Amino acid sequence: MMTPEEIKKLFLLARIEITDANLEKFPGEISSILDYVGHLSEVAVRAEETAETGRENISLRADEVRLLGEGEREALRAAFPDRKDGYLRTKNVF
Repeated sequence: MMTPEEIKKLFLLARIEITDANLEKFPGEISSILDYVGHLSEVAVRAEETAETGRENISLRADEVRLLGEGEREALRAAFPDRKDGYLRTKNVF
């Protein structure tokens, strides 16, 4: 299980803010995620399952800059009522 200090370092590297109140629940959650990933690495996979999956046939849209109209910008801002330092804020992921 990860220590609180390791959790703080992980969140610092990921540039995620963490409070001392939240620090208590993360060691168990992160350990369970790492255990699950460990189980996945033990799964036997046949060689043909690891081959390319035909990605060369995928049709992707072209990247293009599309400027938003004022109405679209206002609708976007309304979807993010919480702001900090001029940025739109979302709910915490962790």
